[in-house]
Amino acid sequence: MEKLNKLALFFLKLKNETKFKKGIIKKYNPKSELSIENIVGYNNSRDYGFQQYLCNAPFVSMYFGLMGEVSVCCLNRTYLIGNIKQESIRDIWNGERIKALRMSIANQTLNLGCGHCLHQIKAGNYNNLVANEYDGYSVSKTEYPKVITFELDNTCNLACVFCSGTFSSTFNKHFEKNELEEKSIYDEKFIEQIRPFLKYLKKANFLGGEPFLINIYLDIIDELLLVNPSCEIHIQTNGQVFNNRVKKILNKANVRIGISLETVDKDKFAQIRTFGSLDKLVGNIHNIKQNLNNKKASINLSITPIRSTINEMIPIMEFANQHQLTLFFNVLYSPYRYALWSMDSRELEKIIKTIEIDNYIPNNLLQEQNLNRVKSFLNLTNQWISESKDRTLKYDSKASIDELLIEANKRINRYLKQINIFNEEEKEKLQIKLNKIIQIKLDRDFESYHRIIYNLLTMPDDVIFGCVSHYSF
Repeated sequence: MEKLNKLALFFLKLKNETKFKKGIIKKYNPKSELSIENIVGYNNSRDYGFQQYLCNAPFVSMYFGLMGEVSVCCLNRTYLIGNIKQESIRDIWNGERIKALRMSIANQTLNLGCGHCLHQIKAGNYNNLVANEYDGYSVSKTEYPKVITFELDNTCNLACVFCSGTFSSTFNKHFEKNELEEKSIYDEKFIEQIRPFLKYLKKANFLGGEPFLINIYLDIIDELLLVNPSCEIHIQTNGQVFNNRVKKILNKANVRIGISLETVDKDKFAQIRTFGSLDKLVGNIHNIKQNLNNKKASINLSITPIRSTINEMIPIMEFANQHQLTLFFNVLYSPYRYALWSMDSRELEKIIKTIEIDNYIPNNLLQEQNLNRVKSFLNLTNQWISESKDRTLKYDSKASIDELLIEANKRINRYLKQINIFNEEEKEKLQIKLNKIIQIKLDRDFESYHRIIYNLLTMPDDVIFGCVSHYSF
């Protein structure tokens, strides 16, 4: 289904609400991790109204990751549906693992790697839910995916403080200096494999690194322009690159742009986005607008609030409104020292109370949408405050390190048994890596170590994987 105009969307939502609301209650699975109230509340917020499934991604989408791993979305990194090193794209799309995930979603459960969205729905952060991106596409025919997300290369010109060498070549060069595989698994053979799928796509997402610096993305976009020029191409950029190649893509393709941002303070920007410039980003917003083939296409501002910028929610919203940009809020789970969820409840609560949002009156639809996104994210911060208080009660500072370590090891072992993406050798490597991280922290800073163990005991499984895999506690 193509994206609809606002009037058609209104009537579609009305129709879907009548059709599915009673069905959700009637067919509610008591084994679901979500309450009926959670499910109805989430569906009430969806642009296309009540949907048959909690998430359409397993029915319409594929995600290709840096190491060849394939899942149905960029946030589900613990339940893989395959790996292109071992299987063809077609076999993965029609495989048993994706069928199992579809069945899980059909049963209203989110226990196969969908922990991120599960937490967001429970917290009421409906308007910033990535699952919404897969609504509006037909789920009845699954012969080919309608959405593909590419995260194939880490070439990047910035070294953001909360990033890692896994996702940024510049960060790796200056801070980690890890040896990476020289030859990418994504080559001409991959292009040949993906080519038959491109003509059926409704949307292609390109993540980085910095997409405008990644050559294979330009090759895939060229293919799309030949076989499927109407396909929506979403590019998530850091806003620091604008050249003739970028201009050509914007001029010819049906492009939607997402620009990443954390702060509108120039000094903070330079500190957070090493080698980046806020002035350059603002200038390139203008350049992008001037050269977009589809002049009606909105530009998305993707915000990742961290501890030093959470107090800028209002200035960021005003910046977005001023430049006519649509807000979207990402969640940073690791490194924990920058993340909001791992903050002390009193500290986070104090900051949130200074964000005076209730008296803000929007003047148009864009401003109303951006305001709702801010409010939705604040719902999530309130959930984090509550969870932080629970952590303090459960694992207070009187507990000895030995006691905490016993509990932490139990948690790690439960996690290692649950995940299904590693063989035994890889699980052992992961355990060694985790022990190394803990030892480094213990040698360096006892208080920091104590806090890490607290967080390890309570963080979602998906977050453990991210933290351990990328040394980012």
